[in-house]
Amino acid sequence: MNASKPRLVALAAASMAGGLAVSAGAGHAQTARAACTPGVRTVAGHNARVFCGPARATVRVGTKTLRFSGGECTRGAKWFNLNIGTVVLAARTQPLPYFAVAVGQYLGANPGSPAATKDGTYPKGLVVTRAPGVVADLNGYATTNVKVTLSRHRTAGTFSGTTQFGGVHVSGSFSC
Repeated sequence: MNASKPRLVALAAASMAGGLAVSAGAGHAQTARAACTPGVRTVAGHNARVFCGPARATVRVGTKTLRFSGGECTRGAKWFNLNIGTVVLAARTQPLPYFAVAVGQYLGANPGSPAATKDGTYPKGLVVTRAPGVVADLNGYATTNVKVTLSRHRTAGTFSGTTQFGGVHVSGSFSC
């Protein structure tokens, strides 16, 4: 496994882990691309990382339902990561959709997080949801201490939690 991928999630989490707010307007966020090219690039003057692949997710943030597709899942001996779309770091607004789940003992995980070695429910996951019209500040919806349930040999799952600031319920499902 590429050790930089858990670091990227930790970096994205660190950049998004501050204040959270609910924003009006977001209907659906689609990241499906006809020809996706993964990698690092600049988007709107900021460093960004594009993820491509078969992963998809449906996310409920408060009363909004967002759908993401075109991402990747990575698994290590003690962690699971899902990244869909384009993470744009340090941007005031999110010009492109991005969704991530991290669970287990990835770099930057909550202290005491159990290793995510197999299917099951893990209590200290991280979920990040950013999309145009959803992000009210730098952080979008970053939700820590999320209950994540992995299934199908860590290739699918569900999640549920509440944002630290604003108390917005976030839940949904994903597959790789």
